Amino acid sequence: MAEGGIPDLPPQSPASIKAYGTMESAEQPQGSSQRPTRRAYIAIVTLCHLNLVNYMDWFLVAVFILCFLFSAPVFGYLGDRYNQKITLSIGISLWSAATFCSSFIPASMPWLFFISRGLVGAGTSSFSTIAPTIIADLFEKDYRTWMLSVFYIFIPVGSGLGYILSSGVTRASGFWGWGFRDVGSPKQNSFLQLTDGGSLSMPMAPNWSFVGSSLGVTCMGFITGALGFWMPLFLYRAEVVLGIRQPCSKEPCESHNSLPKYDMPLCSLDIFIALAGFFLSLNWAIVTDILLYVVKPACQSTALSLQIFMSHLLGDAGSPYFIGIIANTIKRHQGDDSSFWNFQSLKYSFVICIFIGVIGGGCFLLTAVHIEEDSKKAAAPATPAPVTPVQDSHGTMQR
Repeated sequence: MAEGGIPDLPPQSPASIKAYGTMESAEQPQGSSQRPTRRAYIAIVTLCHLNLVNYMDWFLVAVFILCFLFSAPVFGYLGDRYNQKITLSIGISLWSAATFCSSFIPASMPWLFFISRGLVGAGTSSFSTIAPTIIADLFEKDYRTWMLSVFYIFIPVGSGLGYILSSGVTRASGFWGWGFRDVGSPKQNSFLQLTDGGSLSMPMAPNWSFVGSSLGVTCMGFITGALGFWMPLFLYRAEVVLGIRQPCSKEPCESHNSLPKYDMPLCSLDIFIALAGFFLSLNWAIVTDILLYVVKPACQSTALSLQIFMSHLLGDAGSPYFIGIIANTIKRHQGDDSSFWNFQSLKYSFVICIFIGVIGGGCFLLTAVHIEEDSKKAAAPATPAPVTPVQDSHGTMQR
């Protein structure tokens, strides 16, 4: 164990050493940390670019998330069993082609646009499950945590640029489809090398660090999904109750008026909301880093895909619906459909996020209790199965 009680990370798998060449030899001391190679930095730049472009087309989130979470276990299994280059190239080609082709879909065929969004979600799941394991193979120890942090920064950046660039391209070209065509087709094999397909071996004993961190990130996804979906409507209803904006009775609803005295309160409110999202997002890269050194390299992609599946299914995919049910139940119980109770019901439904946050914090504390033990188990080399001698027909003992 390193100084300060921090457990050492498990060594890289032989397939990763052969494929990426980030270690001089397999006998290198575990406590030492070698500087990343130039190829590793080129790879992380390419992965960050893909992550940026990948999250710029998250439209029709419900269809995207459903296909994303159900295809993640499939790509996680394939990533551990077969060549990661082929698996990742298939996923990138799928979402790139689906994004580009969706710009040609006419307005008379909306069902086809929904299908294309689902294909984008399926392709994105391959990148989300395999890319972190590639970073784990290319970088060691402290470098790994830094590179994962840089990698995950591009998710919110790409999501924000998707709204900004798509609207700008639409205004400039006069057609919304150019916002999808501008994404382009990224280079798929600029950083990947052939890897050996290893056998998948899932541990029989429960990995409490993996379970606790997965439940914690699920609670985090629940909160971010609920607030991200309902917060714009909540702020609109607050403006209606305060008399800043008139209620909208017929679509489309636009407001061009501006009241200077409310500018500063709105700025302060935005800062408080941003701080909550900032502290929630601090866990993002750390949770993935925890998974990579408490799970054996042979099944990291599968474990990551299961974590993605659970965090989306029980987190941001279901939380908006759950919050909506609570708000409607409160409003129906009051028997009042006024603007005031439209605001109050949604405000009271957000209280559930506080309890979910406490549960998530408890799950991360559970991870802290077991993380050293589980990291040692993941770092321990696999023991071969004992060979039982067999006696042949002549009475000779054979192996």
